[in-house]
Amino acid sequence: MMKRKIPGILAAVLTAGVLIAGSADCALADEQELLTRRQDLLEQIQKINDEREEVIRGLSETDQRRIIGMAAYASGETAISDRQKERDELRNRILDARKEKEKTHDRMLKNTGNVVSMEDYRKATEMYMQLRLQDYSLKNEISVLKMEQSAVSESLDGEEKAAGADVSEEVGENVPNTELKEKAEKYLALTEQENDCITQVQTVQEEINDLDKESGTEAGSDQESKESGTEAGSDQKSSETPDPDTETGLSGMDEISYGSESGEISDDYSRASGDEDQAENILPDGRTSGEDIVRYALQFVGNPYVWGGNSLTKGIDCSGFVQQVFAHFGITLTRTTYTQANEGREVSYAEMQPGDVINYGSHTAIYIGDNRIVHAANSTDGIIVSDNPAFMPIVTIRRFL
Repeated sequence: MMKRKIPGILAAVLTAGVLIAGSADCALADEQELLTRRQDLLEQIQKINDEREEVIRGLSETDQRRIIGMAAYASGETAISDRQKERDELRNRILDARKEKEKTHDRMLKNTGNVVSMEDYRKATEMYMQLRLQDYSLKNEISVLKMEQSAVSESLDGEEKAAGADVSEEVGENVPNTELKEKAEKYLALTEQENDCITQVQTVQEEINDLDKESGTEAGSDQESKESGTEAGSDQKSSETPDPDTETGLSGMDEISYGSESGEISDDYSRASGDEDQAENILPDGRTSGEDIVRYALQFVGNPYVWGGNSLTKGIDCSGFVQQVFAHFGITLTRTTYTQANEGREVSYAEMQPGDVINYGSHTAIYIGDNRIVHAANSTDGIIVSDNPAFMPIVTIRRFL
């Protein structure tokens, strides 16, 4: 009897092995197809980036700044519009959650002592609180984007006024406003094409990550980043969170202040200043690397965001964060997202390396590798690590090393 069973068992084991091997082969084939797709997209991004450079090649520095500034402003308008739509949808969900919370509260009162009713009310209340906190964070983000957008607009106006005076002093072709606008429109169209490709790259990368998780393996770079603690700050927030349990409708979180307690922007906003409370000095011997920039920047994760602030420990905004991190290594940058978008040299998304700065027009961040960024986000989250460098449309990526 045993002799008869052994062949059957062996056959079952062999069949299972074949199925497992076949499944693994399919997974590898799928991943290879995704990797090929990602490479094709990266090559397309590089091609579009080259076309963008061609649009502004030969123009004066002023006209180049104006074109990039126009693209930054248009990108900022898109970002604000997208965030506002997201908030409108969120507020509808909050209203629904509030109604559900009230219904479960009434049921709980009618069924005093009923464990199920009490648990339903607890869950409904928790959901309502979470949504209100999301709304608060999103409103902060929109407010910051609007202030950055205002700064970009003022800088563009300044460029327009100064353009005539600067013409004779610059090397390169200065073009009439009509032609400049046409070039700006072409530059913006290419920027939008590039961002569409970048979004597709992000989607493909997520699919690759999912396959890696299913097969029980993860990319080496991801493992290294986890070991080095780059995830540590992604969920850290500042203490400026209101009481979400205040029963005053949706207007209870409408008043948000920035900067000092008096609401004034720091006098040092327009100039560089060293941080009085710098963390460990890790200046390397010789040339600064992107990894040095990343390691230093990550020390400040969890610290507060302050519009117009210049302190890496007491409060700083997005462009100030970038400026002060690079200043630690003796690299001088200007103070606003608008001006930083024209400094250093541009690299494409396909060429992006740790330590490069991603400029979104109305926001800016430092790329840390492994598809992540570190940035001074808003007054709710402070300085954080975030996934997806393309969470907003990218205007330009700058390298300062």
